[in-house]
Amino acid sequence: MRICINKLTGKLIESQSGGKVERLLRNNQVFIDIENKAKGIAIKKNLSQEEIEVAAKFAGDAAFSIYETECTVIEHNRLATLFENALNAGYKEDEIETKWVTNEEYQIIMDAQPKPEKTLEQINEEKIQAKMRELAIQSLKTSGELPKDYK
Repeated sequence: MRICINKLTGKLIESQSGGKVERLLRNNQVFIDIENKAKGIAIKKNLSQEEIEVAAKFAGDAAFSIYETECTVIEHNRLATLFENALNAGYKEDEIETKWVTNEEYQIIMDAQPKPEKTLEQINEEKIQAKMRELAIQSLKTSGELPKDYK
């Protein structure tokens, strides 16, 4: 889960689920295959056993490092999208914070959000509903369906 919040108020500006790259581990077959190919090349060049092992490890480590960097760039770009959206919504750069959070952290942030106050429309609707209830009760009392002292 990635979020964008207003640093000054803590207000959640935007959130998007997912987006984290499911990263492979260093011992994944992909990197082992790269090491094996490097070994094959080193053997063809008549390198010593030690040089073959070093070349293979270096190739696997280099490939893994490049892979990790690419994953990080992808995740950074996904956070940057939230940042750009906030800028486009009128927030200033120094007001915006984007970050990855767990579901538990997200819930804590959501629970801390200010609760919206009732709009004028909601207040008027509640007044109308109360008046309609009052009129319905009056009508039922008049028709005898409710006792006159019903409250």
